Amino acid sequence: MATIPPMNLGQEAAPWGREIQTRLQNQEQEIARLRQDVENSLRTINGSLSNIGGVVNILNATASIQYREFNTSISGFSGWYSGSLPSVTVSSPTGRLEIGYGGALNGGDGYFCYSVVGATSGTIVSRDTILNTPAQRVAVTGGASFAPSGWHTGIISVPPNETLTVTLQINSSSTFVTVFGGSIYARTSP
Repeated sequence: MATIPPMNLGQEAAPWGREIQTRLQNQEQEIARLRQDVENSLRTINGSLSNIGGVVNILNATASIQYREFNTSISGFSGWYSGSLPSVTVSSPTGRLEIGYGGALNGGDGYFCYSVVGATSGTIVSRDTILNTPAQRVAVTGGASFAPSGWHTGIISVPPNETLTVTLQINSSSTFVTVFGGSIYARTSP
């Protein structure tokens, strides 16, 4: 607050001068209080905008679905298929990932599974873990002329914001199984 010089008024004007001086000091205090209120409000608004930006980022990540499929026949393998299979690359700001996968086959028994590998964490979910968990694998049995399909969707925890590769995996009980196609998708789960 600026210093007001001493009053140099005559007897008759002194009360008026004191009143003006008091009002001026009150106005300066009010301006300082308003300035502090505005600064506090701006900090609150900036914090709210930052939170809204984080929510928008999560919504955008949730809306972004990474999807791949194949529609060519694969046969003549037993156990895990060792050729190229569809995979997607994704990261999750929430630390949760929704994964959907499945496919169609005939000529025997087969399983559609997936694996998740982090760029820094390494294997997060192994295909063997999914294969050995009946509630998570997609088990399909088809006859010679019937090619059924199956699909599963699940949500898993992953390291937040890490680049992840999610790959469809196929396991066959015999070399007579023919896989007709499969697909996988992954996206951030809120």
